[in-house]
Amino acid sequence: MTVYIGIAHKDEDTDYGIYFPDLPGCFSAGSTMDELLEMALEAVASYVETLTDDRKMVPPPSTAETLRQDEGIANDLKDGAMLVQIPLLSKSHAKQRIEFQMDKNLVDAFDRRAKALGVTRKALAEQAFEHYLRSA
Repeated sequence: MTVYIGIAHKDEDTDYGIYFPDLPGCFSAGSTMDELLEMALEAVASYVETLTDDRKMVPPPSTAETLRQDEGIANDLKDGAMLVQIPLLSKSHAKQRIEFQMDKNLVDAFDRRAKALGVTRKALAEQAFEHYLRSA
């Protein structure tokens, strides 16, 4: 999974903000840290989707160590900013087949839950994966 590192910060009397050094011009904000993280997921996905639609190269993510060596980022971190990992969740909904085995009892319980919710196993799995990644 592709994960971009954002620099999150909050100044006195402002909302939380985040910018992505690897994605020039990609930034977001939120009134709470939870809202910031949700908005950051959307910002990264939209930014990458726009690059892809425009047939432009999507920059690879830098490592945390590489970013920490940047003088501007180092200063932001000294001033209280923090590094935040944001996974790239596709907005294009391009599908990829996955296949794995799980304990039968777990699969049966999962199927019962999907039926109770009125959704397919696949739909519940997608929702569960996305929920887990958003809360991680």
